[in-house]
Amino acid sequence: MFKYPMWANLSDEGKKAWGSIFVENQIPILNPFSQKANMEGQQEKFDVYAINWFLVESERKEAILQKLSDKFGAPKDVIKADIEKIGLPLQAKYVCSVGIDPRFLI
Repeated sequence: MFKYPMWANLSDEGKKAWGSIFVENQIPILNPFSQKANMEGQQEKFDVYAINWFLVESERKEAILQKLSDKFGAPKDVIKADIEKIGLPLQAKYVCSVGIDPRFLI
């Protein structure tokens, strides 16, 4: 049995960035394919995976919100509202592979 229907496995760089929150080095994602996205304050587009925020456990959500609040200096409730509105990207450089529960394959 798999924990998530689709997940991203963290690369070594991803483990450094997110491994303290996702200790098993897997993050639930919405789509197994990366997409291009603008990152705030950056002109270039980045390859990202969309994190499945609704499958992230509440204590991990709190840790993510705290980490992003510390990094960007914004209140956690503002960050949470943005995530629920537009999503939470995971840069592809933090991913070494993706997995899909075979029960979801046709």
